[in-house]
Amino acid sequence: MVLPARKADFRQFYTVEEFEALPEFGDRYELVDGRLVKRTMPGYRHSLIIDVIRDAMKAHDPQKKLGFSLQEASVRIGPRSAPTPDISYWKASRNVQPTDSAAPLPDLAVEVLSPSDVQSNVALQSAMVKVYRLLTAGVPVVWVVNPKESTVKVYHVGQAEPTKTLGQEDQLDGGEVIPGFSLAVKTLFG
Repeated sequence: MVLPARKADFRQFYTVEEFEALPEFGDRYELVDGRLVKRTMPGYRHSLIIDVIRDAMKAHDPQKKLGFSLQEASVRIGPRSAPTPDISYWKASRNVQPTDSAAPLPDLAVEVLSPSDVQSNVALQSAMVKVYRLLTAGVPVVWVVNPKESTVKVYHVGQAEPTKTLGQEDQLDGGEVIPGFSLAVKTLFG
């Protein structure tokens, strides 16, 4: 059953399949634990950071022989959850095919924290729930970009704490997911 956007019930629980059938699936919503959650519009700085990372990924592998990235694509992490990382990356070896549905679990997810995410410890913990859910679902690597602190924290599946915290003088690398990829952290915050 497809509901008009203004009549969707935000208290109702949905499966990913039901979510995909809603008009909201193409809009700024995520499915979190079966509920529709409205995503905020990213600001200029947030969008610019995403652009810098994706441009670097594309420049590193213009023929997409290693893999490909998408910005703000819904990814299926369970029967009732389809969050939307700022960037998702899939290795070419997985042969992921495009569909109109939520994408499969990525090999790398990138989350850029917004000003509202870092205004308090409570807000930051709330923002990090998405990161922990991606890791718990099996995403091998998640990069969390914090513009307020000018840092990038690198998380690996199975670990609750970051394995690296990179500052402006460091290089962000693609590890096993994007071999040979490197990006100066300072370029994200210039």
